[in-house]
Amino acid sequence: LRWDAKHISDVWENFDQVAHYITGEPLVIYRTCGVTLPHPSTKQSGTNTLKRHLASGKCQKGGKSKSTQQSIKETIQHIPALELSHNSKFSYNEWEREQIECLTSLNLPFRILERKQFASLIRIAQKAPAEPTLLHPRTTQRRLKKLVDEEQHTILATLPQDAKLSIALDYWTSPFQQVFIAITGYFIDRDWNYRELLLGFEPLDRAHSAIISDNASNNTTLVQAVQDSIDSLKLPNSPVVVRIPCLAHIIQLSLRELLGSVKADPQNDTKDRNVSDIQAQAQARSLRASQSEQVIVQTLVKIRGLTVFINASPQRRDDFFRLQTNGAKLAPIQDVRTRWKSTFLMLRRAKRLSKPCDEYCDNIGTQKYKLSKAEWRQVDYLLYITEPFYRFTTVLSKTKEITVHHIFGIYNALFEHFEESIAQLTPKTIPWKKAILQALNAGIAKLTSYYTKTKEIHGSLYAIGTILAPQHKLHFF
Repeated sequence: LRWDAKHISDVWENFDQVAHYITGEPLVIYRTCGVTLPHPSTKQSGTNTLKRHLASGKCQKGGKSKSTQQSIKETIQHIPALELSHNSKFSYNEWEREQIECLTSLNLPFRILERKQFASLIRIAQKAPAEPTLLHPRTTQRRLKKLVDEEQHTILATLPQDAKLSIALDYWTSPFQQVFIAITGYFIDRDWNYRELLLGFEPLDRAHSAIISDNASNNTTLVQAVQDSIDSLKLPNSPVVVRIPCLAHIIQLSLRELLGSVKADPQNDTKDRNVSDIQAQAQARSLRASQSEQVIVQTLVKIRGLTVFINASPQRRDDFFRLQTNGAKLAPIQDVRTRWKSTFLMLRRAKRLSKPCDEYCDNIGTQKYKLSKAEWRQVDYLLYITEPFYRFTTVLSKTKEITVHHIFGIYNALFEHFEESIAQLTPKTIPWKKAILQALNAGIAKLTSYYTKTKEIHGSLYAIGTILAPQHKLHFF
């Protein structure tokens, strides 16, 4: 505290500035009753807390009961005894209540009690000789920034001097519509381990001028723009920009072509809240669909409509849960255009809940959403056809290892799946099965168009990567 300031509150005549005997946290002690309070500079609350203590009945009573003023030294020596006596009064009921009140008041999920980090925090606090104090919010921000800087320097220390660092920019919008740019670095360390590093996460308050490159068409535009810029420099070695397209994205483009051929792909970017939205989308698509395609469209309309109907009300969802007697209680999920694999996940969940769905439609009176045996058969066909797309997309999205040597293997597996499915459906005469056959032909055509481009990759990178992999070598050649 600056005692040389022009204005000092009169309340300081009754207090002394002290520090915690273990942590060194700044405190103030009242000379009359010996009570210690947080220092005003810690919580930046001014002297209002000190004034309220002076005016409290507890403080005045404590002052009258003391015949002599307690010294600072005596008070500090008395603190450990007070803390030990306080800590000895532990109650499990109070401990459980504090946990519940903490979660509810801070709007935290109940599962946070299962997190290892939360349990680790409590264990560390138990090691303290006295009750530890929590960090101030501003101090937490400073410490977090320091820890991030230290971690970045530690990771970058593994970067060889002559190595290259790949920089990627990703624009990200938070649930509160705040825009940030993530700056990420990728490199191979001296031990040949693949490393990722977040170099920055900066807020943006204006429109950006970058080229969005998160899909196939924009990728091509970006690469061509970079190549043109390099060529304009007329460098002696004429460097070539090498682009390896994302295989998971290619798989999804083929799947979208397949589902779009039978008008089964979702049109909504977010989950619908009204059944009328589902029906309006279906009606618009039915106008452009053939009679055989309309059969599949109506099957998906029932699944999506029932999903929205059940999830629109907590009471309906509870009624649906009561029909599930075994295992975890699950609700149907709706697919969206902006989420990969969402249509497969919706169909898989619907098939798993087929019995509760039928019972729910019978009990609640929503017969228009009940699927017939033939319609459940359509779901089986769609699940069988789309399952490999889901499986390969999931594996490619999860892995952080190099996958260039798996390209030909995944292409071959998908082509075999297409050919087997087409062979099984070719002799079928039922209209909706013929529609699925046409969708398979559209999907394989899309996949073939991207497969032919693998030969155009500079330097035969796919072939070299596959041959160098011990498990493949010349297997695909």
